[in-house]
Amino acid sequence: MEARNARGPLAAVTKSSTDTALRDIQELLTRGILLANPGGGRSTSYRLAEPENVTVTTIHE
Repeated sequence: MEARNARGPLAAVTKSSTDTALRDIQELLTRGILLANPGGGRSTSYRLAEPENVTVTTIHE
């Protein structure tokens, strides 16, 4: 799965602000669930990590 300029569409789907969508994308990147494709800048695109490469941890808030 690949998404280009994901912040705007993610914000629309989740009915949140683009700032919140950016924080969510950054969290998914930190956890290794989402990977940035080569390139960058405003045209950064992302892909989901392969399930066998993702470590799931429980968060206690």
